[in-house]
Amino acid sequence: QALHERLEQQSLNGGQVVVIGGGPTGIEAATEINGRYPSLEVMLVSDSQAGAFKGEQVRAHIAQALQDQGIEVRQGKRVFAVSPQSIQLSDEKIAADIVVWAGGFIPPGLAADAGIRVNERRQILVDPTLRSLSHPNIFAVGDSAMAVEEPGAPMRMSLFVAIVSGAQAADNLAAILKSKTP
Repeated sequence: QALHERLEQQSLNGGQVVVIGGGPTGIEAATEINGRYPSLEVMLVSDSQAGAFKGEQVRAHIAQALQDQGIEVRQGKRVFAVSPQSIQLSDEKIAADIVVWAGGFIPPGLAADAGIRVNERRQILVDPTLRSLSHPNIFAVGDSAMAVEEPGAPMRMSLFVAIVSGAQAADNLAAILKSKTP
């Protein structure tokens, strides 16, 4: 609601909206804002290719659709700082009246720094009971965990996965405390 109100207000005077993130959320946000608020200029900034989560044919279609809609795309650009009036890339500062963050998530480095086995995204590698592979007395859930065995469904970073995996870890821990199999 707050974003909607801010976009409505900004659209009265025009301005620049920068959407950060070339994944599905960023692409959808950029196109929806562009379509609904034609007085605003929309830019999409991504540290990888916009649409890289899909195959080359779909990615090319996404790139063409963004271009056709007049959305400026800056690819291969990492955002180093966000201020109320701009974003800072490695090589330039871009003015922004509104910034929408739809970038990826990376857990803090605490687990890796503690010597716990993690993947390239710093997620703790867990077994089917959500126990750390390197430290079985530690359970990891949500965005901080990645199952090494196929869980049967994608474990994307989301509130849903956090809730479900948190409940499962609690059930597993309770089973262990009762000398039952998790």
